[in-house]
Amino acid sequence: MDHDRRLDPLNAANGLRTSTRALPEVRDRLQQWFQTVLGDGVQITDITTPSSAGFSSDTYLVTCAAEAGAGSYVVRLPPPADAFALFPTYDLDRQVRAMRLVEERTSVPVPAVPWFERDDSFLGSEFFVMRRSPGRAVPDDPPYTFAGWLLEASAQDLVCVEQGCVDVLAGIHSIADREALAPFRNTATTGSALRQHVDHHVAHYDWAVRAARPVELIERGFDWLNSHWPSEGPDVLSWGDARPANILWDDVAPAAVLDWESVSVAPAEVDLGWMLFFHRMFQDIAERNGAPGLPDFMVRDDIVGRYEAAAGTPVRDLDWYLTYAAVRQAVVSMRVVGRRAHFGEQTLPDDPNDMVFHRQLLERALRDPATTWR
Repeated sequence: MDHDRRLDPLNAANGLRTSTRALPEVRDRLQQWFQTVLGDGVQITDITTPSSAGFSSDTYLVTCAAEAGAGSYVVRLPPPADAFALFPTYDLDRQVRAMRLVEERTSVPVPAVPWFERDDSFLGSEFFVMRRSPGRAVPDDPPYTFAGWLLEASAQDLVCVEQGCVDVLAGIHSIADREALAPFRNTATTGSALRQHVDHHVAHYDWAVRAARPVELIERGFDWLNSHWPSEGPDVLSWGDARPANILWDDVAPAAVLDWESVSVAPAEVDLGWMLFFHRMFQDIAERNGAPGLPDFMVRDDIVGRYEAAAGTPVRDLDWYLTYAAVRQAVVSMRVVGRRAHFGEQTLPDDPNDMVFHRQLLERALRDPATTWR
């Protein structure tokens, strides 16, 4: 199938290869580090980078042989300074604390994180090491609406995947006490957790636009969000990148919840809106390219009903949160296009609004969200 050329940069938005570190050097340095924690006899027998997702940070899949502690691990560290990264900062401590909190307080499956190395002398930055979880990934490249096991799944299995996603969100959102949430608030500004969350993403845009021209559509999106402010439900731990591709699956059951770079505090609808928006964006790309996609997957009313039953709380003002997700992803997409231009992979479009991969969807949402998101 000849895919729409806009599909390629979209894939980059979700599977962005950021590393400029040489793999043999990383292997040697990591082996030295593993010897400090597992003993002098440890040897790295295999090291690779992921092939389908997990590229917003530098990620290495490592297999070690040792008398004690042999096994498979995932090493994550921020992208190097010359990688034209997606985000201005990568708070690894925040990610580690979130995963450990979820493991301690809930039954949501998260990888164990035995080590967080703050000494940057090994790899040039701090890093953390997770135990590698078995399971299969839902593809981002190309999106699962084009290929992969989810596209080929039965209707019953799709329902199981949906329920698994909902149960993961409800479990994460069950962490709601103020003391536990305090380390994850976006505290650069004042106001409610949602106000701080939006301000954080405005700051992300302000940072991204330094390397690009202003994008009127994004600025109009933030104006719309401010003028249609929603009712705010209880603050919860917000995963931040809630979607099937960030879960490893044991058949159709969640085996490991990954990618905690955007963890924060926010109303539950932030995660729900993000998950539903991402499927809608992928489905629109499939249909634009003449593919059927998965039109009966992640149907809004079904997901909302399942979430309300699992979490025991009502879902409020979801049109706003879906539009917010579209604006947030627009900032990411402009940064991806900027990165591709920076490395000579494409030229910047004449119209800066074309840096938004889902431009038409966002434009419709700002005109008529109630119709767009149904």
